[in-house]
Amino acid sequence: MAKDVKCRVENCKFWSQGQRCTANAIEVSVDSGGKQAGDVQETNCHTFKLQ
Repeated sequence: MAKDVKCRVENCKFWSQGQRCTANAIEVSVDSGGKQAGDVQETNCHTFKLQ
């Protein structure tokens, strides 16, 4: 797993100083439900939890 996962969503429970994600695991999916994304706008982080 990557050591430095960047996150720009400051109101996420897992957000930390320096745009770091402190979650133990990250879940990212394709918005359309498929297994391939054409670009970044088609992806979604399901790890987000509101503070």
